[in-house]
Amino acid sequence: MRARYIAIGLICLASAAYCAQKPSPAEAALKCIERGYAAVKDYRVDIQVSVESPQVHMPDAKAVVYFKRPDKLRVVAKEGFMMMPSYAVMGDPASFIKQNFSIAGVKSSKVGAEPVYILSLVGKTMHAAGRFEIVVEKRRGLIISGSADDGASKLKAKWEYKQFDGKFWMPAKMTVKIEGLMSPQAFDPKNMKMNPPKTGEGNATVIFTNYRINRGIPDSIFVEKNRDTGR
Repeated sequence: MRARYIAIGLICLASAAYCAQKPSPAEAALKCIERGYAAVKDYRVDIQVSVESPQVHMPDAKAVVYFKRPDKLRVVAKEGFMMMPSYAVMGDPASFIKQNFSIAGVKSSKVGAEPVYILSLVGKTMHAAGRFEIVVEKRRGLIISGSADDGASKLKAKWEYKQFDGKFWMPAKMTVKIEGLMSPQAFDPKNMKMNPPKTGEGNATVIFTNYRINRGIPDSIFVEKNRDTGR
């Protein structure tokens, strides 16, 4: 009889230890994202941004993005006016989420036959104000879609990926549907007046090409030079 109680006690202790070690849904989702991007130590990529909207006329813009772990990120404009939302190029997505958002909820679902996490996020900085939702593919740990609502505008984004160097799944294209505020109030220097904010709808597309992954990037790349002195 005593041996029976001891055995039951050991089983209970083992179960308690398992539960204590089991990660929360939020931790499991973040670990999934970390796994998806863990092999990428640095990269350089060309991007092209185009916006289609009756309310906003903007030529295509081109830039080069540099990323290096743990948190170095730089976007260098090459052509046109670069209006790059922070969610378009996150560098390390898991760290970006931790720094800018609180996870309000996590649930498991499926997109087609693919198991996914759906994370509900609340922005905790002025640059990430509002409510957000991202969908993470469990198999590869990749963010495949998301939405945002800051009260003034609503965004819905989708990411498409390609495999590079036979092992790195990286964004190849991102499409964003925008509704609401398209451009804030801005000063028009030509007519010397304030132009009112513009509302409406539109679509933005970001194309990623010419990746160079884990080739090594010097820290000097992330130091912006003074335009006047060149230093």
